[in-house]
Amino acid sequence: MAAAFFHADLRVCSESLIFHPLAQSGATFRLVGRQRKSPGLLLVAYAQRPEEPKLAGRLQINEASAVILLQGMAWVDPSTYRIVRLWSDLLVPRSDFGIKSHITETEFHEVRFEHILHPFWLPSQVEVVVKWGGYTYANRHRYSDYKVFSVDAQDGEKKLAKP
Repeated sequence: MAAAFFHADLRVCSESLIFHPLAQSGATFRLVGRQRKSPGLLLVAYAQRPEEPKLAGRLQINEASAVILLQGMAWVDPSTYRIVRLWSDLLVPRSDFGIKSHITETEFHEVRFEHILHPFWLPSQVEVVVKWGGYTYANRHRYSDYKVFSVDAQDGEKKLAKP
C-alpha cells in the first residue's frame, strides 16, 4: 500500500453543509441532549441516508473511487443555533479500500472583519485521524488571522477575429 495514492474528498467547511436546509433531507438528525458544561450546548447527532444522500464525499485510491457517507455529532449554541464544534466519521468502514475510519473534528470560532457588520463562524482548529491499511494517520490544522479579499470583475462582450 505504500505506493497507493489516498485522497478523501471530505472538506472541513463543507461537512457543516449537511445542516443546510437544501441538504437536510439527505440525513437523519436526533437531538441527543445538552452538554452539562457551560453554556449548555445542544448535542445533535446526524447520519447520512445511504438511499438519498444530498451531499457525499468521494474517496479515491489510485484509479478506484467510491462515495463516502458520514455520521457525526454537532455541538450547537442554543441561543444562536451556530455550530461551535463538529465531529464526523464514516457512516460505515470502507473495508474494500482498507479504511476503518476517517474522523474529523472541527472547532469553530467567531471571526470579525473590519468593515463587515456581521461576524463569521470559521474553523479555528481541525483534527483528522484516518485508520487505513493497518496504520493510523493524524494531523492537526490551526487557522487564524483570516483575511477578507475583494475582487471586482466585468463581463464584457468580445468580438472574435475572423479567420
